[in-house]
Amino acid sequence: MSIKTKRCLAAMAAGLLLLSAGCAEPASSPESTEASAAQQDLVLGRYKGIEISAPVLKPVTDDSVEQEMAAIQRGHAEIREITGRPVQEGDTVILDFQGLLDGVAFSGGTAEDYELVVGSGRFIPGFEEQLVGAQVGVEKRLNLTFPESYDEPSLAGQAVVFVVTVDKITQTILPEWTDAFVQEISDCETVEEFREYTRQRLEAESIQDAEYQKQYAVWIEVLKNSTVNRFDEEAVRESTRIVIEDTKRQLADYNVTYEDFLEQNGMTEEDYEANAESQARDIVTGHMVAQVIAEKEGLELTEAEYQETLGQFSRAIEITPEEYESQMGRAWIEREALTRKVMEYLVTQAVITE
Repeated sequence: MSIKTKRCLAAMAAGLLLLSAGCAEPASSPESTEASAAQQDLVLGRYKGIEISAPVLKPVTDDSVEQEMAAIQRGHAEIREITGRPVQEGDTVILDFQGLLDGVAFSGGTAEDYELVVGSGRFIPGFEEQLVGAQVGVEKRLNLTFPESYDEPSLAGQAVVFVVTVDKITQTILPEWTDAFVQEISDCETVEEFREYTRQRLEAESIQDAEYQKQYAVWIEVLKNSTVNRFDEEAVRESTRIVIEDTKRQLADYNVTYEDFLEQNGMTEEDYEANAESQARDIVTGHMVAQVIAEKEGLELTEAEYQETLGQFSRAIEITPEEYESQMGRAWIEREALTRKVMEYLVTQAVITE
């Protein structure tokens, strides 16, 4: 059974920023030789007056507020190890397993220290049901059959055996919604005050998301209108490295190795590097278009805007700004930040219809 892993989007996942304006000192910008090269290597198409439809605001309902409250509650849950009893429905278990087809381990069917909520439906039918009653440290064999519709043809409809050992059983203990709990996790005083704060935050996020959609819609049209005649291959190589490193980081978040990811997707390292290079060229294209528009419109990146972008990107992967800057390089982050500033500017020049 293939472990269900999230396919990594190698482009940087941090969202667009509503960058602050103001009288600040410009950040160190690309040298003039780079700027002139960008104009020589790019045919910039129409970028003003782009017509788009206004996005529809996502409504914030009582249900969506309660769902967010439940997510916050789960985020502050206590994880308690359970001893002295077997696995029950709803338990979170840490387990090792190996899938065997005709007595031979099959690709994607083996994992160690795998975390699973029993009853979540993440595995094929019968796997989680047969885990109920398993004892910690005692090997258990699960006789299962893959569904005929399984997405891996070599396993579809096949009878297999999973050899499973549960290493740990835990339960999630949710905190109660009380005024004391609210005061512990926020600046609010009561549960109702926190609920209203949550509603207002979701409404603000909905408005921000609509703004991001406008920026993206305009940007896609601007890119379509532009043509790259020649790439800076050094910039492509650097962006390719960043794409691959970001993929590895995201895989690590799911306890999946780069090698396992390649195997599960039937790719060689060279295959993925080619895929990453294609994505890198898209990234570099965006940087080139943004650079040329910024030069034409006199847009400069301020140090405050650079630091805000750096902070957002580093927070997204839970490392310090200094660590992120060391990994990615200031020049690359500056290009990303300038691109986002240009995207904001282009929305002000667009024709948006309701």
